[in-house]
Amino acid sequence: MKISMNNLLIILIIIATLILSSCGNQNVSQGVTPYVGGNEGLTLEFQAQRPPDKIYGATTDGGEDVPGSSFSVGILLKNKGEEGLFDGVDDDEDNIYNDFGRLTLRGINPAHYNVDENDLIINFNDPDYDIVLRPNKKYMEEGPPSQGGTATVQFPTMNYMHEVEGFNEATMMVDLCYNYKTKSTTNICIVEESANNKICNPVGDKVTSNSGAPIHVKKINQAPIGNKKIQVLIEIGKVDLNGEVFAPIDTNNIPERVCDDATTNTEKNKVYVEVTLPDGGDAISCSDFRGENEGMILLNEVETTTVFCDIDSEDVAQDYETQLRVDLEYSYGQYVQKKLILSQR
Repeated sequence: MKISMNNLLIILIIIATLILSSCGNQNVSQGVTPYVGGNEGLTLEFQAQRPPDKIYGATTDGGEDVPGSSFSVGILLKNKGEEGLFDGVDDDEDNIYNDFGRLTLRGINPAHYNVDENDLIINFNDPDYDIVLRPNKKYMEEGPPSQGGTATVQFPTMNYMHEVEGFNEATMMVDLCYNYKTKSTTNICIVEESANNKICNPVGDKVTSNSGAPIHVKKINQAPIGNKKIQVLIEIGKVDLNGEVFAPIDTNNIPERVCDDATTNTEKNKVYVEVTLPDGGDAISCSDFRGENEGMILLNEVETTTVFCDIDSEDVAQDYETQLRVDLEYSYGQYVQKKLILSQR
């Protein structure tokens, strides 16, 4: 059976395509990961018609003042990431900072709406609300992840206390500020000085796995630097552009305004970083943390921020791969807003 040149050319193209496809799949494969992953932590949205599209002002009836229509502002919270908040199940014993979460209603004068300043703030751990958000986690290697927790929250009922002339547009906004954590693991290669490096490659970029969160360890690069030391370059950056990053909230010293995005806020774009091996962090020295294995960094808003750490391999007797764990703790601020009509009756 003879094969024409055209058919032969087609066969060769198909074979080449399959080979390239196979190589491409090998390059993108990340192997086993302990995380569900994703770029989000918490999300928030207004509940349907809370607030309504139109709010009526006060009026008079028979010489008596009648307050405006009553309404409420409701929020739906969802945990898309893998850090639980006040859930009592997620293991937070290794967290540096305690759970924190707060919703703040903005854009109104509380006296005009028959409420006070305290009614505009809801803390997650307030007994009147008791907001619990389970993590979205993977508990089995091949099984489906658990679903992250959801919570519905309503600010106290309010009404507009003054008369309205005509129809006016108003904007209501709810700020969300919460402590969150990213966990990341990366297999790095530990080698003795005279190793032939058959077990793993001690030089180059390493595949990194991140838990679902708005800040990720984007890349880790390692290289031996002599004197039985390995240097790792840890690149950290935002993966969710819908919020702002702040230093984690210390629940023993909560500021009056949390996740404040004012340019004068010195806590903006700060992230607490901890770098450890399975046996702890004693062998790790990071120049950014004055020789310690943990500390605060200032996150670059546009590019990734690199942390430089050295790992002492003096006692290494043979080559092996091990997990380098990088944990990130921070506060994350985001908001949702709605335009509505303030109307006369």
